[in-house]
Amino acid sequence: QFPPQRTMIFACFAGEEQGLHGGTAFALSMQNDGTLAEVDLAIIMDMIGYSGDTDLDVLLETSSSLSGLFTSFTAAAATHAPELRLISDTIYCCSDHAPLIQRGAPALLTIENDYSPSMPSGYQHYHKTTDLPANVTRAQQMGGGILKMNIAVLTQVAGIPPLFANDFE
Repeated sequence: QFPPQRTMIFACFAGEEQGLHGGTAFALSMQNDGTLAEVDLAIIMDMIGYSGDTDLDVLLETSSSLSGLFTSFTAAAATHAPELRLISDTIYCCSDHAPLIQRGAPALLTIENDYSPSMPSGYQHYHKTTDLPANVTRAQQMGGGILKMNIAVLTQVAGIPPLFANDFE
């Protein structure tokens, strides 16, 4: 009923922790076939379902040259996920947005800000065999908020009319 005005690609990457293998292969493939220049926005989600405290703080990460992307995500969160507390960082690293940014594509990472076990409310099961659904707290609130924000930005970039007049229900 609402076809997008732009092509949308949904991809899952493997080998991120082993050296961004999947994200790099994807970016190189698009660069080699000439489609990388057609990318309007890549939204990367990595660890979106945990909060170790009552602050649903979400890290938005991209390069300093792409910091203008923060505006769309901030507006989308204010409208559709006001429970989120956004933190913006222009020092990007270590997730599947990096290979795209390094090759000139606009990309932004959305990730829970409590992912690191070294943080006071950090995820103590990070990269351990105990990283199980039972240990992920506030998944619906955190993941749901991030998905609402990302979908709102995605539909705007894809040229889809506003679908969420009555929220996301």
